[in-house]
Amino acid sequence: MDTPINERLQVERYLRSQSGEDFRVLHVEKIAQEYVLGREYDVWDAHTNEGRWWVVTNPMNLYNQETIKSMDVALSFHIGLTSRVMSKAATPHAGEQHDWALDSMRRLTVAHERLENAKEREDFQAVGMRLREALVSVANGIASLLDTVNATDRPKASDFKGWAELAASNFAAGASAEHLRALLKASSEKTWGYVNWLTHARNATPLDGQIAYTATSDLMEIMLMTVARWRIGSPPRCSACGSYQLDVEVSGEEETIFRSCSVCHQTDMLPIQEEHQSPSNEEGRRPKPEGDCIVLDDFEVYLSPNQARATLKETQERIQEDEIRWANPFTFDITDERIADAHRCAFYFGERDIRLGAELVYQCLQDGCINPDHVLQPKLPDPTDWRVGVVVEVIYSPNAIYLEVGLDDAKTVHIEIPREVLEIFGIADVSVLLERLIIFSPTTEGGQVDAILSCYRYDYSKPSIITGRTVAPFDDQPNSGDG
Repeated sequence: MDTPINERLQVERYLRSQSGEDFRVLHVEKIAQEYVLGREYDVWDAHTNEGRWWVVTNPMNLYNQETIKSMDVALSFHIGLTSRVMSKAATPHAGEQHDWALDSMRRLTVAHERLENAKEREDFQAVGMRLREALVSVANGIASLLDTVNATDRPKASDFKGWAELAASNFAAGASAEHLRALLKASSEKTWGYVNWLTHARNATPLDGQIAYTATSDLMEIMLMTVARWRIGSPPRCSACGSYQLDVEVSGEEETIFRSCSVCHQTDMLPIQEEHQSPSNEEGRRPKPEGDCIVLDDFEVYLSPNQARATLKETQERIQEDEIRWANPFTFDITDERIADAHRCAFYFGERDIRLGAELVYQCLQDGCINPDHVLQPKLPDPTDWRVGVVVEVIYSPNAIYLEVGLDDAKTVHIEIPREVLEIFGIADVSVLLERLIIFSPTTEGGQVDAILSCYRYDYSKPSIITGRTVAPFDDQPNSGDG
């Protein structure tokens, strides 16, 4: 692609204006020119002594290629970021909204790196977990944008499908967006299902991992573009000739926007409106705990001893520096070779009181938070009169999940549990419940029973103890769905 000298010099001047005295531009090249929503965007690849950068124009901004490796992702993020300037009204909490987009893209990049190095089934399952984390990060971003949704209508933090449904209804509302709305709903449901299947797939292959990554990447780009479309609204036109070819510049103190037409050179000056606060409905929401969340980054499931040792070293260094962004939920103690979850290590390293016979349940809705101040420590039940069984059959219905549990005295018991279990334990395919051990309490007079499944708990805002009820054998149940 041609690199006009005047445009290259403009990009080089911009790069120098954003850096210090020792900064040097080594090479600048225009690599793409795209039209989105009637606007022209140029993407430049800039090599400097401080690394490589994407420079995207109209208005101009730069992005570190170590953070955003894909040009397409950088362009999508740029459109979403600059849409606030282009919109007629300011969007509240803009900084937080940009953070979630970057976080989601970073997680997607990490998933791609894992996919490139994946060799065995467990590696591809780990890729699925990474992609799942990226989509959950998108769900958190949607939640921050839709902060006016009533408490009773808000899905929980990790419910990607619930938030995607709200995103489609709010960001693609109206008859003109009917097809976009349908695309978002269908893509979100199918992609989420496929990624969750990969996380638990016993015969995952390299192509399965590649398909999951491609579907997730495409969905995230569609979601970012939809948010940009929602923020921008109808693309602005020149007040004189009606052209969409408008360039935008912001004054140094960001007090005025200048919008000029590339066709007739008409210039309009638009003041930036003051920030406004959106009304929020706090009634019925879980009380927000005091203090900021301490969030885990780069969630890992599979660790070699060397990886674990490196994680512990990094964790200890970051704690000493009072940094709050950890790298892994598992740590490895070199002295006695023990592995522990970082949620619990946060108590140990912080010298905080913790009950060993208690599960850690977090009051906040932030996925991955390990702040001890946000923890409830419900005591585990006394299991002296509980029974242990094996799940031998599962029936899944739109309203509940039915388990046939085999006992050691050649008897069976049938237990109905809520579908919420799938989210608590990060389960996409109910077949993974088969052959799982289950511990359950005596049945109350009303048929209620508490149960604990031998599954890893994914949602730390909920306890592992599930409240269900005993039911009649499957043959006596009404038609409730496929098993």
